[in-house]
Formats: sequence, C-alpha cells, structure tokens
Amino acid sequence: MTRIGGILGIAAVAGALALSAAPALAADSAVMSDFRRFCVATGGDAAKVKALAVQAGWTEVPASAFAEDDADDVQVDTAFMSTDGGLKMLAVMRGEVQPGISGKGCVIAVEPDKATGLEAEAAALARVKQHKGIADNGTVFIYSDTASGRRDLSGQTEEQIIELSKTAPVQGVFVSEQDEMTMIALVDIGAE
Repeated sequence: MTRIGGILGIAAVAGALALSAAPALAADSAVMSDFRRFCVATGGDAAKVKALAVQAGWTEVPASAFAEDDADDVQVDTAFMSTDGGLKMLAVMRGEVQPGISGKGCVIAVEPDKATGLEAEAAALARVKQHKGIADNGTVFIYSDTASGRRDLSGQTEEQIIELSKTAPVQGVFVSEQDEMTMIALVDIGAE
C-alpha cells in the first residue's frame, strides 16, 4: 500500500463496522447530501461532525469498534451510525502518512444499493480528473486549493503529492467498496 493510499485507507475502517464550498447539484443523492453536510461543510472537523450527527439523531459508535490490525496508525476521533433509510456509518479519523506529514479523513459509508452514481457525484464535487495511481481499490480525485484556484493533481506522482503537501494543502475525494459497504471520504493531507 502506498503512503497516500494508507491515509486513504482510513476510509476502509468505516466500511468495516476543505473542499471549497462547492455548490450542491440539484439532484444530489441522499448519500452526497449527507457527505456535503457532515464532511464538506465541516471540513472534516471532528467536533463539528459530532455536533451535527448528534443533532441529526445518529447513534454514537465507540471508537474501539473500528480497531483493525492494519490501521494501527489511524485514530478514530468520532464515529456514528444511522439506520434511517438503511445502514449508514459516519467517521472522522486521522493518522500519519509519513513522519511529519499527517492526514485526516471524514467518511460516509452506506449499503451499495444506496450509492448508485456516487462516483459521478464525487467527480462533480472535486472538479478534477480521477487520479489513476494512488488508490488500489477505488476512485480518487486529488487536488490542492490555493489562492489562485484549484490545482488538479491527477498527473502528479505520489512523491510529488507528498512534497507538495509540505507547503500547500492537499485534499482528496475517495470512493470505494469495502466490506459490503460503499464509502465516500474527504481526505486532507499536510505537514504537521
């Protein structure tokens, strides 16, 4: 697994149990609507996500429920589930990509039949090309938002992305199927 792939692997933990203020599409699915509300609007901030989840009536899940052998370097900050409209999981996690480079992720995981069209919605949200070389088991869109606009990192190597993350914000939107769940994650990678 690659270093960035490892932090993107944060998303798999949720399946096992800031974007800029992009305008909502008229036809957002329920999953994308939840993703925008909990992950995008909060920038993946654990305290804000927790407050929204409590307000929405989601049930808190102990972080210990997410322990996995291959995720020792990942810490779950807050996790929730809902059965309103089918099983849904929500988690905010963080971990180390490599020494001095941290990452955090906000993840929504749902039953696959609830995620039809999610990759296209993720592409529309990210507004960049799909990166073909980072994720082993999903679709990922990687970019950096700067004062001059959004920089598409789809053509960058993992090493170039890691180097950039030392001086500029690097974000990604990741969609994957894992453990009979489909998940979408907002991931931020940057210097500590």
